[in-house]
Amino acid sequence: MLNPMLRLLFCILAISAFAAMVKFDSAQTFTIADVVQMSQRVYEQLESADRAGANITSLAGQYNDALKLIDQAQHLDSSGDHTRAISLASQAARILQTIPPQTDKLRTEALTRRQTAARLQILAIPIEAVVVALAVTGLVVVRRRIRFKQISEMRIVTK
Repeated sequence: MLNPMLRLLFCILAISAFAAMVKFDSAQTFTIADVVQMSQRVYEQLESADRAGANITSLAGQYNDALKLIDQAQHLDSSGDHTRAISLASQAARILQTIPPQTDKLRTEALTRRQTAARLQILAIPIEAVVVALAVTGLVVVRRRIRFKQISEMRIVTK
C-alpha cells in the first residue's frame, strides 16, 4: 500500500502532466480572432522597428503573406468551412510568431547603429574644429613667411 503523501504527490504530478498536455494541444490551434489580434501586435512591432530605422522589407512581406492567409480564413469561416479556416489561421499564426524575434533583432541593430552614428558625430565636431584650426594656422604661417620674404627683398631705390 502506498503512503498517503506519495499518493497525493502522484495525483498532483498526473494532474499537472495532463494540464500541460491540454495546454500544449490548445496552443497549437488558433481562432481567427486570436490571429487577427496577433497580427495587430506584430504590426505595431514592425512599425516600431521601422521608426527605429530598421529595414523591415522582408518581414513586411511575411506579414502580408500572413494577412492573406487570415483573409482567406475569414472567408472560409464565413462560408462555413471552419476546419480549413482554422488550418489557415494556424498557418498565419506560425508565420506571425516568427516575425517578432526578427523584428526585435532588427530594431535593436538599428538603434545601435543610430547610437554609434550619434557618438561619431559628437566626436567628429571637435576633430573637425581642430583640423580647421590647424589649417587656418598653417595658412597664416605661410602668409607671414611670404610677406617676410617680400619685405626682406625690398630695396630702396634712390633717384
